[in-house]
Amino acid sequence: MNECFPSHVGMLVHSFFNAMIPSQLLLNGYEFDSFSQKWVKLDNGQDNGGLAEIGINDEVLFEVEKIHECAGLISIEGKLLG
Repeated sequence: MNECFPSHVGMLVHSFFNAMIPSQLLLNGYEFDSFSQKWVKLDNGQDNGGLAEIGINDEVLFEVEKIHECAGLISIEGKLLG
């Protein structure tokens, strides 16, 4: 991941394609922490298979929902996988 905002997270896929996950498609149970600029799990440390925090330089798995093309540039929109 190379961007982390309240509205979305941005990623670079295979060092070539831009991708983003809108905040409504991030896993339920995460909340954006504006102090740390990360998405943080709200389950009080209980591990249910997901990451405790999601932030810049983290690697995540996601499912492609849409592919956009504009002037020959491709971007990907998806949802976070647990």
